[in-house]
Amino acid sequence: MLKLVNWYPPLWGAGIKVSHKKSDINNIHVELKQHWWNKNYIGTHFGGSMYAMCDPFYMVILSRNLGTDYIVVDQGASIKFLRPGIGKLRAHFYISPQEIETIKNKLAKIKKSTEEYTTHILDDQNRPVAEVHKQIYVRKRGRLR
Repeated sequence: MLKLVNWYPPLWGAGIKVSHKKSDINNIHVELKQHWWNKNYIGTHFGGSMYAMCDPFYMVILSRNLGTDYIVVDQGASIKFLRPGIGKLRAHFYISPQEIETIKNKLAKIKKSTEEYTTHILDDQNRPVAEVHKQIYVRKRGRLR
């Protein structure tokens, strides 16, 4: 499934490449190479492309692990730029199997939850370029009332 995400126009058009091991959907790596079409006015990475490289992946990990009995959607996000992004950037997204089980157990009791995650976008020298916070809304499927 994630092999096809590299052809998704908003990611492909921004120059974003997604990789993961087929057997490990909990571990997603994303790269953003700098090109003329994803630079901003001053020659650094366009902030929208940096955010796009982080947008769907925590939601994807949760959706794939929790299955169709759950609704999983992005609820909120923020990005804090720490330094100019230049060259190849990368980000890593991971949710442990233990955390997935904790979420399932929590949802058996409270029915809905907002899960929060933070990741850093790193440059070639392993320096943080941006910090991205995501809030993911999760609930059991069923009647809305």
